[in-house]
Amino acid sequence: GIHQCDEKPLPDVIETFSGDERKIDAGSVQQLQENASILASISAIMCEKLRWEDMAVLINKFQNRVSFGVHADIVALAEIPSLKTFRARILYKAGIQSP
Repeated sequence: GIHQCDEKPLPDVIETFSGDERKIDAGSVQQLQENASILASISAIMCEKLRWEDMAVLINKFQNRVSFGVHADIVALAEIPSLKTFRARILYKAGIQSP
């Protein structure tokens, strides 16, 4: 799976993809996450220009997940400025599912 979209803490993602011969740093993982989000956003714009509206909607939803590193169910909460992923998950489990 895509570990950042699985709400895994950054150190866990780094550990998963680092091995004996290579060490991945936090900045590299975060840069990759940002690049994936930008690519998804550009892809969605391209789909809109081609009038592939359904595909654009799907890609935009994925882009939000990649950008925030969360499952689809808490994207709305993750969009709240300065609310961390783990707190968004706690709020969601407590029944607060939208801002």
